[in-house]
Amino acid sequence: MAAIRLVKIAKELNVGTSTIVDFLKGKGYDIENKPTSKISDEMHDELLLEFSDSMVAKEKADKLVIGSRYENKEKRQHLRL
Repeated sequence: MAAIRLVKIAKELNVGTSTIVDFLKGKGYDIENKPTSKISDEMHDELLLEFSDSMVAKEKADKLVIGSRYENKEKRQHLRL
């Protein structure tokens, strides 16, 4: 797998870049907190193990539908009658 940019993995995992950098530095990796920094396959595997829960939460949140404009507009019309 090719190296992934820090900003891309942060978005995928739903975690901030500084959180990722702090975690990787704690594991002994040398990485700068720049969006264009490259994440190796080994780093990627470590991040998936640590932050997979955040990724699952993001996927669940993306699937939620909270109301709809059409439905709210229809309700308002009934209230006026």
